Amino acid sequence: MPRYTRSTSFAPRFRKPDRPLGLRRLAALALLAVTLAACGSDVTLELRTSFGTIDDPPSCIGDGGSFSFEEEGGLVIVVFLDDDTVIRAPDGDPADCEDLKTGTEARVRGDGDDDRIDADEVDIL
Repeated sequence: MPRYTRSTSFAPRFRKPDRPLGLRRLAALALLAVTLAACGSDVTLELRTSFGTIDDPPSCIGDGGSFSFEEEGGLVIVVFLDDDTVIRAPDGDPADCEDLKTGTEARVRGDGDDDRIDADEVDIL
């Protein structure tokens, strides 16, 4: 009969140096780095979603541009587009700056402050 032995070693187990850090640890480290970098600064970044109407004809330049946007509450803000901004037509198909027309209702998502949004997404409604 084979003999089975049990290890009686109580030595601590260490992580192998070639084993990559887990996703949770990387996310925690990234959050800590952002928190430490922002500590003491006066920078505020507000992510927002606004519904409203395109107020003036957009100024389209290359893959970017800008347009005036009247929010549902009546506030007029400036929306800035860049080459990373995703614009969608009402049917969900991709669109571009030239598809944005005065009087068109839209939803804008991005970061900004009281009078501007740097758009990540623009959905034509």
